[in-house]
Order: sequence, then structure tokens, then C-alpha cells
Amino acid sequence: ERAYLAGATVDLSGLDFRETDLSHLNLQYVNFDGTDFRKADLRDSQFGPITGAKFDNANMFDASISDLADCSLKKTNLRDARLNPIRLQQCDFTGADLRESTSSFTICNGGVSFQRANLTDGNFEKSQFESVDFTGANLSKGRFADCDFSHANLSRVNFSGADLSNAKLLGADLTKANFTGANLSTADLTDAIVAGASFKDANIGGANFDNVETAEAKHLDVGQTAAVGAKGPNLTELEKVAKKAKRLETSITTKLPSGKVEL
Repeated sequence: ERAYLAGATVDLSGLDFRETDLSHLNLQYVNFDGTDFRKADLRDSQFGPITGAKFDNANMFDASISDLADCSLKKTNLRDARLNPIRLQQCDFTGADLRESTSSFTICNGGVSFQRANLTDGNFEKSQFESVDFTGANLSKGRFADCDFSHANLSRVNFSGADLSNAKLLGADLTKANFTGANLSTADLTDAIVAGASFKDANIGGANFDNVETAEAKHLDVGQTAAVGAKGPNLTELEKVAKKAKRLETSITTKLPSGKVEL
């Protein structure tokens, strides 16, 4: 059961809560600016906006967080945390665990790092990650549809099985990134760096690779973008089934100016 410390704002700024148990509390109306939470137990607690705090190695499993500025969250456990919507500025999530967290509509306003962080199975749809550093992070199986990764450092990022449909990756550094089985349909990779990146079994239907040097990328044929986009993900899946089947019967209905035609 969650206890409440709400109502008028309580000022606890600058205090030392290292290794303190503050779990299962509603702390939305507490001023924690400049507070030290390193290695604290903050599970299932709710926080309002905070500036200049240290959360390194804290346990924030299932916690709820509002806007953060100038905060350190290195190796923090944020699994199943609720961070949406949230604004981040000058925050360091290096090595943090954000698996299965909910953080759609995140807005990063500069100086944000997720280096070597684990965002597996997280929901970050429609977030703004321009110029954010994700070097070596694990974003596998995550939901990143409609996200903006323009000019972000995504080198050596694991995007395997992730949904990046309609995402913007303009000018992003994708060096040695892993897009195996990822959905990049209608994504925009204009001016991106893809040297050493693997696109094995990725859906690149309708994706834009304008001004991208693809010679050093693996399993990438930009000639497939129009073809795959035209037939869509359903027919792509049908194609996989057909290759394994000895016999296959199906029908296709298409629209022509003269009307529908069934094949």
C-alpha cells in the first residue's frame, strides 16, 4: 500500500538519502532538487520534477517519474518504470536498466545519454531523441515508432526485433548497429552512417536511404525499399510461408482505376 506525502510542497532539497528506503510513497509534491538518492530503495514511488539529483545504482523498479534536469541515473534500476510524458535535459542514464518501461512522448532537450543502457521491450513511441547518445545500448524488441533519432549516436546499438516504423534517423550514426528483424518501414535514414550495420531480415519497405553510403552495410539492398513497400508487411509474411510450403493457394484483390480485380 502506498503512503502519501502530498498537498503543499515539502522542501527536502539537498538532503542525503543514500541507501534509504523510500519505496511505495507518493512524493510528487516534494522538492528533491540536489538530493542524493544513490543506492536508495525507491520502488513503486512517485516523483515530481527534479533538478540536480543523483540516482546512481538506486532501485526505481515500477517508479513513476516526471521531468528531470541535470540528474545522474547511472546503473539505476528503472525496469517497468513509468516515465511518460517526461522531459529530460542533461541527464545521464549510462548503464541503466529500463527494460519494459513506459516512456512514450519523451522529449530530450540536450545533453542526454543512454550509453550501454538496456531499453529492451520498452515503449518509447513518438519520443524525441535528437542528438542523444545511445552508444552500445540495447533497444531490442522496443517500440520506437514515430520517434525522432535525428543526429543521434546509435553506434553498436542493438535494434533487433524493434519497431522503428516511420522513425526519423536523419544524419544518425548507425555504425555497427544491429537491425536484425527490425521494422524500418517508411523510416527516414537520409544522410545516416550505416557502415558495418546489419539489416538482416529487416523490413525496409518505403524507407528513405537518400545520400546514404550503403556499401559497407550488411544485408542491405536499398532496391528492396520500393518493392517491399508496395507489397506491404502482410505479403512479406506470406512470402516467407510460401517458401516453406509444398503447395499454397491464395487470392489477391487489388484496386485499379476500372475497379477491383481479384487474382
